[in-house]
Amino acid sequence: ALKERTGSSQPALLKYIKANYPGADNKQIAHSLKNALKRMTTAGKLEKVKASFKIKGGAAKAAKADKPKKTKAKKPTKKKTTTKKPAAKKT
Repeated sequence: ALKERTGSSQPALLKYIKANYPGADNKQIAHSLKNALKRMTTAGKLEKVKASFKIKGGAAKAAKADKPKKTKAKKPTKKKTTTKKPAAKKT
């Protein structure tokens, strides 16, 4: 239910939290979840679609935004320095 294309409903999120965090108080979880969803919706992080909530901009874009891009560090190129040896004197 959490990987739905159209988002996840509040009861589905609550069920997931209860299943993965068994020691928490059920009333407190429901209250905190409701407030968090409301806060994230007003902040623009979540988008409400019918009775579901989904990450604004799609989950794929959000996942890409979280990962820092790796840039290849250029290795400094060593300049070859050649020194001329003085020519041998002819006698």
